[in-house]
Amino acid sequence: MAKKNDEIKQVDAAMPQTPDPFWPAGVAPRHLSVGKQSESAIVAPYLTVTGPIWHCEKCHGTVDKNAADPRYCNSCYELETQNSSVAKKMNSSWMDEAGLLGLELFERQPEETNLEWRIWETYRSYYPRKMPTWNELADACESSVVTVVKTAAKWSFKVRLMSWSRFTDEGIQEKRIAAIKEMNVNQLSMAQTIQEKLKTAIEILDPTLLRPGEIVNLFKVATELERKITTYVDEKVESESLAGKNKGLTLTKAEDLNEVVAILQKTGLLDNKTIGIEQTTRIIAKED
Repeated sequence: MAKKNDEIKQVDAAMPQTPDPFWPAGVAPRHLSVGKQSESAIVAPYLTVTGPIWHCEKCHGTVDKNAADPRYCNSCYELETQNSSVAKKMNSSWMDEAGLLGLELFERQPEETNLEWRIWETYRSYYPRKMPTWNELADACESSVVTVVKTAAKWSFKVRLMSWSRFTDEGIQEKRIAAIKEMNVNQLSMAQTIQEKLKTAIEILDPTLLRPGEIVNLFKVATELERKITTYVDEKVESESLAGKNKGLTLTKAEDLNEVVAILQKTGLLDNKTIGIEQTTRIIAKED
């Protein structure tokens, strides 16, 4: 009995104790053991998951929300604080002064010289492409490598670039979603227009002017559509190239030929004619 209880505890420890972001609201955690399901502290989060899920701005995680800065999780907040602390060693007051003046970190600061601003502006212009090395940046700014390195350390280029990336990337995802929705609407409109044209073309068809081969093809299309609508059976989809290769090898079934002959007789196209079916599955209509 004790061994069985230990196994249950091991299984419970391996199971998730909190719901993931896609857990449906109000659904009990049936994956847990009976003992865990009886604990209200564990079951309650599963039954109360409603509304939007919080995400960390840096890693997009959904757990460990930081109390000091709700934009980040605890890990990302520590990393952000560490980067800021390292960046402030050489120019410890410029970030605080920028905050007091209402300036973003990527904007020009009051004490930033023309050369320093030109180096930073050239550096951030590479984003989101591959960022340059200090040697490449020095060549682009026509400056020495030593000056570029000192400027990057003084004005915290790495931290500054994160602020610039958040600013430039803001709203891009919403624009992409809007573009995809617009594309889907356009494609749906085109498909509906084509369907209407096809419907009009079918309605004006004159059966007496159709050749036997055209009637057979229309019959096959109508039968296939009816089968798909009434059965809901997934069928194998082949590429156009493969279908073209196998087209000449496909033979019409005997029962389908009998139905085709019956249709042709109803149209009156086979009056006073002898019907014969060859092994090539071609329908031959000859005069008496």
